[in-house]
Amino acid sequence: MDIDNATTTDNSTINTVSETGEAPVWTAETADWYAANFGDSATNRVAVDYLIEQGFLSSCHSMVVDIGCGTGTALRHIAEELQTSKVTLMGVDPTARMLEIAREQTQSMCPTFDFTRFQWRLAGAEGLPLADNSANVVMALDVLDHVHDLGKSLKEIHRILKPDGTLAIGKDGSLGEDSNTELHLQCAREHGLVVHSIRKLAETDDNVAMTVVILKKK
Repeated sequence: MDIDNATTTDNSTINTVSETGEAPVWTAETADWYAANFGDSATNRVAVDYLIEQGFLSSCHSMVVDIGCGTGTALRHIAEELQTSKVTLMGVDPTARMLEIAREQTQSMCPTFDFTRFQWRLAGAEGLPLADNSANVVMALDVLDHVHDLGKSLKEIHRILKPDGTLAIGKDGSLGEDSNTELHLQCAREHGLVVHSIRKLAETDDNVAMTVVILKKK
């Protein structure tokens, strides 16, 4: 697949962006394997439920951006739980095949959804194809360990967030299980994002745990 010329034929779009000049790490084959084995992420749904419960998503009035959106599980769960909301749901991923899977699964699993709410963009976190101050909420669920440039990614997130906008960083398990977390938070503070809260979430029925860090744009 030529990722520089990815297109769609429905109401949603997959756009390419070249700010970083870097090729995605994942191939189409890797994306298919991930979707088959891990695509319907329970931890993403747990994180979304928490963001809704705390009012971060239910108060949105313009756009939610999911960076490294994968198969689109988190965005679909938002659309399902907030069906009367008209907020734009944008999935960003550096792998064209992953965005195709996200679009296909959204159409097949949720045929009653308003698909014009969904947008799909081919990009890495280091070069987000959005205007300044355009998003109410940005989600990065198990993503920051995989970006090419953490500082540049957090700078971009800060740029696209509206004043007092929310960044939700999700980490499977507990923060203490990952030595990179403090680096992520330190880098976030250096780029104008301040910690609002940290919460470990658990879904006992599915043996699922995710820690969500909420940061706000200064």
